[in-house]
Amino acid sequence: MKARMRTLLVDDERPARNYLRRLLSAHPEIARIANEKRPELLFVDIQMSPEDGFALLSRLEYAPHIIFVTGYDHYAVRAFEVNAVDYLLKPVRPERLATAISHLDLAPKTPRPVPAKGFPFQNSDVILISETGRHHALPIARIGAIASEGNFTRLYQTDGETFFLRRTLAEWEALLPAPPFFRADRSLLFNLSFLRGLTASSRDEALVKIEGVSHEFELGRAGLTRLRKALRASR
Repeated sequence: MKARMRTLLVDDERPARNYLRRLLSAHPEIARIANEKRPELLFVDIQMSPEDGFALLSRLEYAPHIIFVTGYDHYAVRAFEVNAVDYLLKPVRPERLATAISHLDLAPKTPRPVPAKGFPFQNSDVILISETGRHHALPIARIGAIASEGNFTRLYQTDGETFFLRRTLAEWEALLPAPPFFRADRSLLFNLSFLRGLTASSRDEALVKIEGVSHEFELGRAGLTRLRKALRASR
């Protein structure tokens, strides 16, 4: 990690900013607090007024390192991407801050999720993703389907938005809670809670309709068999 990392504290409470600034004085490698447009490291409070830290991140057009700071444990942000390296609870303890800073040395150029509390995610969790240099905070509960496209996946939200991500379907399967998420076949993972239609196109094929998603997904014989078993088990 290079010395004197340009750092910005994003918190709407001045005492909290001053306290964290004092703690950071013990870490000269990142002690340069900046007001520049493109700091290298952000300490971001999640609960702020009039908007939260997630809304701020969604407007960034580049990917700094991110360390979340919050007094609200129930947010339980359990996955971080886009150089996000840790999650600190207020009041921040000096030793916990030191641990978070040490993670900066370990952050790869293409960060992978770093769960805060283990696997899998819960339906109430929020994940952060990056697409074309912009950050998005996505509630797990709004993911309708994820389709494989080689080593990439296309994520479909129930509000109609889609995201093209460098992550395999197997990785998503390991991270998402089952149920409600169901791996239909090698190319499709979807949320059974949002299943709204199954239209047979032949004896061995059907089209799957997911709430809020305009695209319909093809499912072959093996996938149909697995889906029927899953639906019977959920009754």
